[in-house]
Parts: sequence; structure tokens; C-alpha cells
Amino acid sequence: MRQRKAHLLHCLKPPPGLLHASLLERYLKCGRPNCHCRLGDKHGPFFYLSRCLAQGQMQTLLLKGQNQVAQARQSVAAYRQLVQTLDQLSWLNWELLRRREPLQAQP
Repeated sequence: MRQRKAHLLHCLKPPPGLLHASLLERYLKCGRPNCHCRLGDKHGPFFYLSRCLAQGQMQTLLLKGQNQVAQARQSVAAYRQLVQTLDQLSWLNWELLRRREPLQAQP
């Protein structure tokens, strides 16, 4: 368990492009009455970043171009990976405390 913890701590180097948001893909109908989207073939995809601020408040950003979409995908995935690593560290610390072992290795 301690080896796993040491490995996770060693690997814990957050990339500078972390982004705590959701990447949304949307297909939309426009307002033109004779457009093909009225028959089911919607416009899109449009990609948005969305994040929650305070309760009931959302912030949304329309991404322009494939470069922005690719960067957003990578940044959101990096954030999720960081959270997973932190959850694993937290679980290991929980287990060490449950076993009444010190959280830090003794020299």
C-alpha cells in the first residue's frame, strides 16, 4: 500500500492545462421555417464547455474550431485523471488510518 501511495505521489504532476468543466456536444434547430433541421436533420455538432459556479449559476463557452475542441477534450480529461489520482490517494490514507498506521513513512 505504501509503495502504491509513493508511486501516486511521484506521478502527481498536474498539467498546466487542467480544466474543471464538462464538454458538451449539441445539435440544434434554427429558427427558419423551411430549414431541413425542422425535419430532424439538425445543425451541428456545436461544442460547448460548461461549468457550475455558485448554486444555480452556469458558465458556458462556445468552442470555435477543432483546435479548441481538441484542447478542451485534453484539458477536461487531464482534470478527471487528477481527480481519480487524488481519490486513490485519499482511499490509501483512509486505509492507513483504519489500520492505525502513520500516514507518512517513518524515517
